[in-house]
Amino acid sequence: MTTSDSNKNAKWLAIMAGGLTFLSLVDSPSIKGHIRDGNTQLILDHFPIWWPHGRNMMVPLIGVGALANALAYKATSHRSWAWSGFLIFLLAPYTKLLMGEDIETLRNADLSQVANTAIRFCNFHHGRSVMALASFGLSLVGLADLNQNRGEKKL
Repeated sequence: MTTSDSNKNAKWLAIMAGGLTFLSLVDSPSIKGHIRDGNTQLILDHFPIWWPHGRNMMVPLIGVGALANALAYKATSHRSWAWSGFLIFLLAPYTKLLMGEDIETLRNADLSQVANTAIRFCNFHHGRSVMALASFGLSLVGLADLNQNRGEKKL
């Protein structure tokens, strides 16, 4: 694996971490603010349109990120790439198992279900941001080590 390949891998992870962090720091507080202000109809109208776009961005990023990290690990044997890929891979089952029911409810909700479900969705989303940021950090460790030691040192 070349430094250029590793840089591309880190860029994919930066996009994913940035997107999920934006959701945690901007979208989630906005959704909670609308609930606090009684604007649950806005969430009811917006979520069914918003979710498919987020899903369509994240599914390929998860696949590419996990695969790129697996290939980086195979090429270098640096454990940081394996852990980074594992964290990215975990985003899919985490979303499906912990957030899937809330996502479906918000896509088809009636007004009485929106507030509690949206708050729970936002709270569970923060775990995704933490995993993506940790994965990005681990990829930077692997990249720094690759640059410093030319792939000889295992993390």
